[in-house]
Amino acid sequence: MNPIESIAEVIRKYPDVVWLVDTVSSLGGVKIEVDKLGIDVCISSSKSALHFHPDCLWHRFQKKLKSGSVVSGIGYYLDFLTLCEFIEKKDHQYSCTPSLSHMFAMDFQLDRIMKEGIENRFIRHIEMAEYVINWASHFFKVFTMPGFESMTGTTIENKRNIKIADLIKDGVFFVDDKEYYYIYAQTMNGRRQYGIVGAASIDDYFNNVIKKHELTRPDKEEDRKNHVRYSNLNYEPVLFAYPNLPALDAIVSDVAKATPEYDFITDDGIGHTFWIVKDDKQIADITKHFASLPSTYVADGHHRTAAAALVGKELKEKNPNHTGKEEYNYFLAVHFPDNQLAIMDYNRVVKDLNGNTTEEFISKLKTSFEVEEKGTKEFRPMHLHEFGMYLDGKWYRLTAKNGTYDNNDPIGA
Repeated sequence: MNPIESIAEVIRKYPDVVWLVDTVSSLGGVKIEVDKLGIDVCISSSKSALHFHPDCLWHRFQKKLKSGSVVSGIGYYLDFLTLCEFIEKKDHQYSCTPSLSHMFAMDFQLDRIMKEGIENRFIRHIEMAEYVINWASHFFKVFTMPGFESMTGTTIENKRNIKIADLIKDGVFFVDDKEYYYIYAQTMNGRRQYGIVGAASIDDYFNNVIKKHELTRPDKEEDRKNHVRYSNLNYEPVLFAYPNLPALDAIVSDVAKATPEYDFITDDGIGHTFWIVKDDKQIADITKHFASLPSTYVADGHHRTAAAALVGKELKEKNPNHTGKEEYNYFLAVHFPDNQLAIMDYNRVVKDLNGNTTEEFISKLKTSFEVEEKGTKEFRPMHLHEFGMYLDGKWYRLTAKNGTYDNNDPIGA
């Protein structure tokens, strides 16, 4: 993206110059202060960062253009003088007929943007862009020069010369000859855990057979829903937990004795090992044992789970010939037994005390927590409703008081 603020400084020195800025891919995802920057003509598109319907060209122009000269053969769409005349003399009528259905769609999307909050939208695009740029820089090459990256679209140079068609032709990507379960082992810091890879049901999600322990944000759900809607893919599995069953452990152990289909270590030092469950009896037994479980639990991936289920529901409602066997009724998940999961720290940094002194902050905490000073040695909470806090060089144990939580609610607990 061009350094538009720096360009604005130069343009201000030449007041007779008309400044036209192309924001086709950036408007709505990047903060562009048209009036403050002194932009004379701002042209954008409806289908990029704004996520409107396609095929609409937007432009915003200053009255400065009225002093321009008429050029023959310019047509209607960029004839700013004619447009300005229509707006001023005919109460914002236009020289061409607008599509009302598109305008209603635009109004609907603008409501969604306002609900998210325009500043939140800018922050979200920055976070997504940084994630993609870091990934692309690691595995491929970002085409844009450093410092000029777009926050709404990243062009990646395929320096590995990877071609999807060749991967399919060479058998790197392929469809199994029948439905299987898979065993996946992850090794990290010398510790290995085994999970069963399979398709989770969206009906189980809506019927609360799949349990959740955190709330989801509609804006993040929508991002992931769009990902599924437009790609028609589940790119990665969500992580589920289930109550340990010795019978399932025995099947996993037996399958893992064989030579794995894949076994490798990624750049982050994590080991990944993968087996296919091909035995018909073992497949039937896995299905039977999971059917006996009262619930499974979302361990990681609440937003991806919600997005997959909600898009599946959309497709179900649009399909008059729905049978329940369509692929949209399921989404990819790795199920780990609870006795193999390692619960890692979940830490948050609070940047300030909102005007409170340390003593005032601790005093306010005491309305909901029992606060116990633990000294300078690191304190790690070990029980439900217990938190560790580090403040001003000291550790504290915070224990939630009775009445501040609901043990019958997996989120409220």
